Amino acid sequence: MKHSLPHSPFPIPHSPSRIPHLAFGILHSAFCILLAVLPAFAGSTSEEKNLLDVRFASLPNDGEAIFRQEADRWNFNFRPYGSSAGLLWADPIVQRNAASGDAGDKAMTGLDVVCDEEGFSILVLCYDPALATYAAKTNAFPAPGVELYFLPGDFDAPKIEHHYQIYCGSNWFADDFAEYSWLVENAGFRPIKPHTVVHDYVLKEGAVLRRYDISWVPLFDRLPFTDKRDNLWRLSVCRWAPGGGQTWGGPVHQPAQAGYIRFPDFTPAQRTAIMESLLRKAWISFRSRSGKRDMVCSDNTWSSPQVRTEKFFLEETAEAPRSYVNYNEDPGFRPILEKLQAERMALAPTIGAFATLPPDEQLAFYEKASKMLFNYEYDVQAAYARYATDQRFAAPVKP
Repeated sequence: MKHSLPHSPFPIPHSPSRIPHLAFGILHSAFCILLAVLPAFAGSTSEEKNLLDVRFASLPNDGEAIFRQEADRWNFNFRPYGSSAGLLWADPIVQRNAASGDAGDKAMTGLDVVCDEEGFSILVLCYDPALATYAAKTNAFPAPGVELYFLPGDFDAPKIEHHYQIYCGSNWFADDFAEYSWLVENAGFRPIKPHTVVHDYVLKEGAVLRRYDISWVPLFDRLPFTDKRDNLWRLSVCRWAPGGGQTWGGPVHQPAQAGYIRFPDFTPAQRTAIMESLLRKAWISFRSRSGKRDMVCSDNTWSSPQVRTEKFFLEETAEAPRSYVNYNEDPGFRPILEKLQAERMALAPTIGAFATLPPDEQLAFYEKASKMLFNYEYDVQAAYARYATDQRFAAPVKP
């Protein structure tokens, strides 16, 4: 016979051997209650991911004009750095006033991203009360310290992407920024600093508008063209502001906490414009590296060295072993090099008529031609490595 305490669902066993079962029942019930209440606590403390829609538009070259043009798009959803606390400026009235140019005495930070056929621009609006007094107090100009990184694509993509990181300290000029490349430059990963321009605009509203213009060139094979519903990239922007760090997208080097930027569903005309612009740049890149045979060789050209015809030079080097310092100079490799060049020269007519191709043919040609042209240098190096290996290990000619 079993007896139970009033209002208790757990029976009291006569035998001590039933005590473990009683303990398990109590723990199980407590666990179920915990599962029921956790979502309520989690919902009140969890940090939601920021999401910002990218607009296809061209920006003016005037900071005040940019500020006014993007007035209804500034995103002020920054949080204290290293904290999962709520937004620093959750009040919609405060955000509205800041978008209009009145941040009061707050060091507020806003974010916007736009793109066009040349690349995309990250705009960071940095309010700072010190802008009104630094000169009178003979202080240094309060340039904003901003660190950001982005990842093409999202984490659910099968191809793992490494983030591209840029840092511009508060005591640096805007164009003197640092890039931290996490991979060695190769055909599959290119640094973005040579293709990035940074501007600082001082606004009369008491803010510095920092503009990062990043070309599509180093990302030519990572364009935000996708068959998914959303063209998502990851972005994190950290400002080291007066009063403490602020972040839109979590701490540095924690891509899992980064926010999202969502590129538009590009129209056919916009896709054509982006790919056509990149093909022109790829063609220029190829032609600058293929060069002319009569140009002097230097550290940054692919041209043949100037032919030495001086009598003393010819006499002194007549018996010396022959060596080559340039691909073009090696007569055995020259036919291979000319073939590589001819394959790429054959792309020119289609590049010229690119806009007239059907969309599916455009994409197929772009994926083929962009890699051939942008990767010309790497293709030549690989071809010369195979050629040199064949020469080195070729079977000796019998007399």
